[in-house]
Amino acid sequence: MARFTYGDLSWTLLMARRYDQAVKESLAVVERLPDFGYARSVLGLSYALTGRSAEAMVEAQRAAQIDDGPLLLVYLAQVQAFPETSRRQRKRWSTWSS
Repeated sequence: MARFTYGDLSWTLLMARRYDQAVKESLAVVERLPDFGYARSVLGLSYALTGRSAEAMVEAQRAAQIDDGPLLLVYLAQVQAFPETSRRQRKRWSTWSS
């Protein structure tokens, strides 16, 4: 199975604004594939959108260390823009990104 297939459900849950479920699924993927930068990026975004800024930053930075491709660097920048965002701001972002 292709690596990105493992991250598809996490991303889908994130875009569906099911952030807690996206965290759980992303954690499961990262546990299976700890060097999969994309899964760590989705986990970081999921953490950011649940208000867990410190954890979000750790995962986004790990992802960028594993794979410094443009997509993961954009996700890192998004996580960096989220520190302690309010629920309203997170909702606005999730509407913008869908």
